[in-house]
Amino acid sequence: MLKALSKSGTLLQLIVFLAIGALLWFPAFVHPPGIASSKLAGPLFTMLSAWFDGSLFWPVLTSAILLVFQAFILHTLLSSNDLIPRDCLVESVVLLVLLSWNPSVLSFNPAVPALLFVLVAIYMIMRMYGNDEPYQYVFTAALSIAVASLFYLPAAWFITGVWISHLTYRIASWREWFISILGFVVPFLYVFSYYYWMGELSEGWIRLSRAIMQPFSHIEHMADYEIFTFVLLGITMLITLLITINGIQDKLISIRRKAWIIVDFALAGTGMMLFTFNDFRTSHIFILVPAVFFISYAIIMVKRSKIVDWLVTAVLIIAVSIHFFL
Repeated sequence: MLKALSKSGTLLQLIVFLAIGALLWFPAFVHPPGIASSKLAGPLFTMLSAWFDGSLFWPVLTSAILLVFQAFILHTLLSSNDLIPRDCLVESVVLLVLLSWNPSVLSFNPAVPALLFVLVAIYMIMRMYGNDEPYQYVFTAALSIAVASLFYLPAAWFITGVWISHLTYRIASWREWFISILGFVVPFLYVFSYYYWMGELSEGWIRLSRAIMQPFSHIEHMADYEIFTFVLLGITMLITLLITINGIQDKLISIRRKAWIIVDFALAGTGMMLFTFNDFRTSHIFILVPAVFFISYAIIMVKRSKIVDWLVTAVLIIAVSIHFFL
């Protein structure tokens, strides 16, 4: 079904995207859930939330706009690096469903703006390929991860994705490693300067360290249907990951390396989730970007993918059904 959609033309895919988005987000506009509270929210999210001044409508509208924007950024990221066809919007549709199926994440939460900067970081890392002096890309990627963590503190773990990508690109020069550390540290210098002037330096440090250093903490309480869906998504991601890795073996080395960059960030995201079990509804959002790539590639770019196509379609139908009936 999704493979057929990918061949149906850009206009029809765009109409499907907008229709599904309207269907999934209409209840949130009718009964706005407000702003999600999270102990792991960073100072930028706290500041942004204060700007809404108690409004229920504007947080939902902001979340919806950011989600649509991120869906098309993901399309640009993948298509511009020849990982999917340029006229295919299936990955945007899949991301939209996976980011909207659970009513509890339709509220404005810190992962929504943070994910935008993680996507920018992945894009910058891919731009590094074949560049003899990729210093600006390394710095921008690390800086983007730091800004993401100022919205959602555990997003700081994605700096390990940047470092793993250096190994993928076989970067041996110390400059790229040093620049990535510098780019990551710069935003925190401003944050801790602010904490210092406000007399909250020790409290800020404790809050940050606790947010990123809680390995295997107690898992957030979730309903049975949520656990079932998350397990189903995890199995689907693993299956499509294996299919994608096998499918890129005969591609150009540039495509293989860029596909592995997404695997690198999937590893970083998995590591982050192990440290944020107590905020799983929010932290799992970051792993959806690699999952969408694996799903889209396995369906669109791999031949004889009918079984996977029907599997993913069934998972998406289940997710949408849960959205409306549970």
